[in-house]
Amino acid sequence: MKRSALDRLATLRQERVEEVSGAVARAQREAAEARARQHEEATRRDALAATQRAAAASERRRLDGGELRAADLAQGASWALGARSRQEHADQAVARAAEVATASAQAAEQVRVQLGDARAQERVAAEAARRQHARADVVQLARGEEDNDDRFAARAALARRSSR
Repeated sequence: MKRSALDRLATLRQERVEEVSGAVARAQREAAEARARQHEEATRRDALAATQRAAAASERRRLDGGELRAADLAQGASWALGARSRQEHADQAVARAAEVATASAQAAEQVRVQLGDARAQERVAAEAARRQHARADVVQLARGEEDNDDRFAARAALARRSSR
């Protein structure tokens, strides 16, 4: 009997190691994606800045040549302000993505630390058992074996919650 309990613990531990490895790999992928997005944003900002510089140089030449009017200058200024606003929003989105990737990596590290915690293993096992029971209820409901609408709705709600 002791041997089977140790086998179950070893199996549970191996499952948790695999789960943590998956979480770490996911966090690393998310961090790599965040870095790629940051690089894309930097490239886009550089291209936008080059376009703005070229437009400003063109406007200066046209202004010096007498081709531009005040309305044209106002429209150019409006475009520049809009571009700056879009750039700021993009920068904020990249910063949020980096924060999410960092938080994900921290969560993966916390899961790794909790791996050695026997209570965490028990909670995971209890959650798995609860989900298994909920799945069994869903299967029973799918077969149409439930006639009472109130009980059906309650079990369906439980199944939806457990699938999250």
